[in-house]
Amino acid sequence: MSVTHAAYLPEEEPLNFDTESLPEARDRDELSSCPSTVVASPAASIKLDASPPAKDIVTPLPMGRFAILLMLNAVFPLSFEVIYPFVNAMIVEIGVTNDPERVGFYSGLVLAAIKVMTGEMTDRSNQDLAFSLLQMTYRLGQIAGLPLGGLLAHPEQRFSWFRTAFWAEYPYLLPCLVGSAFAIFSVIPGFIYIEETLPSKRRQRKKINKRATSYGSTDSSVSTTSTLVDSREQSVCAQEPIDIEGVEKVVKPQPSWRSVMTPAIWSLLFNNALMCFASEMVFSIFPLFAYTPIASGGLGMSEAKIGSEMAVRSIVQVTLMLGYSKLIRKIGKLRIYQLAMVAWIITILCFPVLNWAVRAHSLGAESMLFEGCLFAFYVIWSIGGFCWVASASLVNDVAPSAEALSLTTGISQMTLVFPQAVSPALGNSLFAASVHQDILGGHLVWIVMLAMITTATFGWAHSLTLTTSTHDWRENLNDDDDE
Repeated sequence: MSVTHAAYLPEEEPLNFDTESLPEARDRDELSSCPSTVVASPAASIKLDASPPAKDIVTPLPMGRFAILLMLNAVFPLSFEVIYPFVNAMIVEIGVTNDPERVGFYSGLVLAAIKVMTGEMTDRSNQDLAFSLLQMTYRLGQIAGLPLGGLLAHPEQRFSWFRTAFWAEYPYLLPCLVGSAFAIFSVIPGFIYIEETLPSKRRQRKKINKRATSYGSTDSSVSTTSTLVDSREQSVCAQEPIDIEGVEKVVKPQPSWRSVMTPAIWSLLFNNALMCFASEMVFSIFPLFAYTPIASGGLGMSEAKIGSEMAVRSIVQVTLMLGYSKLIRKIGKLRIYQLAMVAWIITILCFPVLNWAVRAHSLGAESMLFEGCLFAFYVIWSIGGFCWVASASLVNDVAPSAEALSLTTGISQMTLVFPQAVSPALGNSLFAASVHQDILGGHLVWIVMLAMITTATFGWAHSLTLTTSTHDWRENLNDDDDE
């Protein structure tokens, strides 16, 4: 090889270059003049394979696009959950029940899309940070949205300029208008700046960019490097014309449900459904529990107070989430998931304790005893919320391939939609029946709590059977992108 290339050098200059780096230089010149045709030499490919990325290095998040995704994620609870502080008061006042199933259905669609795009934007080194940021922005949206729902309801009673017949007839229109306005204005930057993350679309876009770059290379660069390419490889380049517009799509077969639903995924999704059932029942019962009079087993709060308290709970969870990424590096996402499942059991047991605390002191909800118990309740409830972040990472890891990520996440979201639809209606109906119709002497609510504890306990026990996924579908995705 050195003799062949020495013929092109002047006689008075000695042959002085590194022969080991020559194949790599030749391959680089070949790729600039004829992309996707000349295969890199074995030496170069061995060198690339021998240098995998360090596991300790955390890949930076694409904050430009991801920041917009975080904004959309924050607006989601602001729009969908603005009704929670006043929905129970609205039922009492106008007798028209809201439809929790519909809220759960549409929220599932939004969350599924956000989770899929987050999974495709990240890798294993930074996905836990990304999903924790999603949880934090979700809670920030609750911090803004839940007080809005409580404070803007009945504006004719709070603000003088709303004291008209229109706002008296539609007392809950203002918070709904504000929530929908945030949703409308947040869609615009998302529509403009967020790029498609579907693997097949990404491959097509990268091929177009590569061929456009090679098409713009000058003839002089080709002539300079042509002496280092043998005639056989040059003929291959000549036979392969460059066509920027005619990029052929590499379409991989879409995975089937049977290929995706492995036993590991079935086990994880089943546990997620149990976790979601306990979580959503707690979240839906708390506003009704807080609105119910103290004598009937509740806390006797107004809708404005309920919105403020739920915002405080979100602030507590955002604060705790600041240490999530450090905690997950120490004990792992699966262990966090298992420990957080225990928190749901304790959270459910706190409901009768809160009613006892508000009864035990003459000041009621203003006493330090009650405030301390309520804050401890928020902390334990927020620790249980770690399940959602860890669950998103576990589902992301267990996907067998990039093409299967959307299907896996979609199926996962479907398993969550059913508990989200059933648990609010079931929990609130049983709670209301227990309190207002005096079923079983008013103790049906504690039987409901026992059922919730049983569900959470079974979910925790089943979580002990889960295992951490050892494969990474992104490695195959990166290999395909380099082709």
